[in-house]
Amino acid sequence: MPPQKSFCQQPLPTDSTPMPLNFTDISALGKLRISGEAAARFISTLFTADMTSLDAMGGATASLLLNGEGEIIDLVLLIRTGDREYMVSTNEACRQEVYEWLTAHSTLSDEAGALFEDLAITDESSQLACVALFGEGSQAVLEELAGAELLAFPHSGALTMAQLDTVAALILASPVLPGENYELFCQPAAAEGLQYAFMSFPEVQPASFAEYVEQRIQAQTWFAAADSAEYTFPAEAGLEHLLRLSNDFVGAQALRHRNGSQPEA
Repeated sequence: MPPQKSFCQQPLPTDSTPMPLNFTDISALGKLRISGEAAARFISTLFTADMTSLDAMGGATASLLLNGEGEIIDLVLLIRTGDREYMVSTNEACRQEVYEWLTAHSTLSDEAGALFEDLAITDESSQLACVALFGEGSQAVLEELAGAELLAFPHSGALTMAQLDTVAALILASPVLPGENYELFCQPAAAEGLQYAFMSFPEVQPASFAEYVEQRIQAQTWFAAADSAEYTFPAEAGLEHLLRLSNDFVGAQALRHRNGSQPEA
């Protein structure tokens, strides 16, 4: 078993200072697509979060992906992008490991045949860019770029489509940071134009990817050990809130054993 590494936890700021209005290119994060008739059941089997947020089209939720020992492989963002289609946004360092882990489980079978008959997993990391806009005033900036009030503006954990200036983008009101926080998915060739559009607002400042990660560490939505080959457990990472109570996901039995509980029949 690899040595454990503690999750880097820092308290959120306690003052009332609003988060600066920043944007940063987060295209380096992995983007995996899971599709097919068995996609929903596969997602529920492999990931730990409550799946209620994914019932509706465009729903999103943060979740853990565990190995068979109950250790965290990655903390990801799950997004429902179609009737039988989901996107998994991974940490950059974990993209290949997550892809291989999911692919290996997609081919499992028993005496009755394949467990997930209609399922496809594709790595679209190079085919889709993503720019994060976060901080107080983000929604107003997006509405101005759209040329009108976005009546169907997404609530936290929801996805919508909009034309922002000259760029068509999927707008996710991301649950990974508090307050106004959006991830905008677009074609790679359009990402630079989107960033130039943000820079036309004097109140919007560019931020580095490291600064974005630091914001997520403070919000406890970044798994610090993901940047190495080391692992830790949800309780040690302070991420037990991402484990649904049904305990019917890969790694759950190992966690019950670790906590001194008997496996469920």
